[in-house]
Amino acid sequence: MEKAEKIKHFENDSFSKKTLCGKCKNTENVVSMMRFLPIFQTSVIAARAKKIVIKIGSSILVNEKGKPKKKWLQEFGKDIKNLINKKKQIVIVSSGAIAMGCEYLKIKKNGLKVDKSQAVASIGQIELMNFYKKTFDENKIKISQILLTLDDTEQRRRSINARRTIDNLLAME
Repeated sequence: MEKAEKIKHFENDSFSKKTLCGKCKNTENVVSMMRFLPIFQTSVIAARAKKIVIKIGSSILVNEKGKPKKKWLQEFGKDIKNLINKKKQIVIVSSGAIAMGCEYLKIKKNGLKVDKSQAVASIGQIELMNFYKKTFDENKIKISQILLTLDDTEQRRRSINARRTIDNLLAME
């Protein structure tokens, strides 16, 4: 089933307590699609899921002035700790390297050319991981980082390697 079909399927299918829906049996990989479901279905799926993928965009991490939202991340860290205590495996997919780099360098994001935005992102990535590490250390949560490219998802061998790396990280405590 293609991604667009899965999304359409989740938007249109009725919910069943026996499985996620009438057609889907896999509770591991669908949590990332929770944003397409009504809130009552989201909580039931999260309760049943083993792995939860959370996508965090730049606008969640930094405020309108480009400053990191420290309070938000502290609360988020507590929420993640709660999920880990419930034996959930958490994967966080995060944007924010450019935004964090702009804040660190005290420059505006608007009008950055590709080469400069990549340079800013390389600086911001360190700031971003430090931001996460400090917060998650406070909650006694170990973190790791995997940087993936489009080729890592489109080339079968590389995709399998990325998947195995993620599975190995999730198996570590």
